[in-house]
Amino acid sequence: MDGYKNMCRWFPCDVLLHDPNYQLAGGIALTDEYTGAHGGVGIIFESGEAGDTSRVAAVADAVLRILTHEMAMLPVDTAMPPPPSQPTAFEVTEVRQESCTERPGGPVGWLAKQIK
Repeated sequence: MDGYKNMCRWFPCDVLLHDPNYQLAGGIALTDEYTGAHGGVGIIFESGEAGDTSRVAAVADAVLRILTHEMAMLPVDTAMPPPPSQPTAFEVTEVRQESCTERPGGPVGWLAKQIK
């Protein structure tokens, strides 16, 4: 989880949802999960509706900061402020399939415990 914390602190978000046991998809299904399962840090940043591009600049800025400060792949720009405080982190504990499939628009289909 530490690698994720270091990366996620750069993103403009209040909540981090971690699914280390792949419960949401029932196995490794997405690029971030595949990356994590093979020793990397894979992240998906959910910013809302697919057509909403209002967070693109903030996410691009966060990626540049990660490449600079966490991976040392870009030169350090001293004008870059430090990251904001870390988001509240949750870990998926249970997937409730009935709320995912039978009640479109209903309650979220997972339960989680706070881990930070």
